[in-house]
Amino acid sequence: MEVEVRVSGQLSTYYGFLLSCLQADYQNATGRSLSLSSIRDGLTYRKKFGARGDQSVDITLHRLIENELYEVFIRSNRGSQLLSYRLSETNNQEIVLTYQEEYIPEGRWQTLNYRLLFPFMKKNLEKRMFLQLKQFAKSAQKEGDVING
Repeated sequence: MEVEVRVSGQLSTYYGFLLSCLQADYQNATGRSLSLSSIRDGLTYRKKFGARGDQSVDITLHRLIENELYEVFIRSNRGSQLLSYRLSETNNQEIVLTYQEEYIPEGRWQTLNYRLLFPFMKKNLEKRMFLQLKQFAKSAQKEGDVING
């Protein structure tokens, strides 16, 4: 699924915010800081969550293209997801932010379950993704204002 919003500002503001979010997530998950020069395709870390921290996901930076694309692959025992943020400029001095989620079920039962339930979940999933993208844009603009102001 894919959603997009149009915003004003600089591509570098939104791209920089993606990288700072990755740095914060990496530090929270590993306890180690991550320099900008260390951020490149293939970067992998494990993130624990749940009430007792007994669940985890493996996160891999799949593709990163400066000011264009940020794509991560998330793997858990429930399947995998490919998440991407694409950034592009329009002729009207706007930025188009596109967020995409692709769920990749593992095994026959998960695949069947996903195919059966997806039509019922699609509208809520799309709404969550759109709100998430709008919040991302708002937070990036706010951080950009602090840095530039």
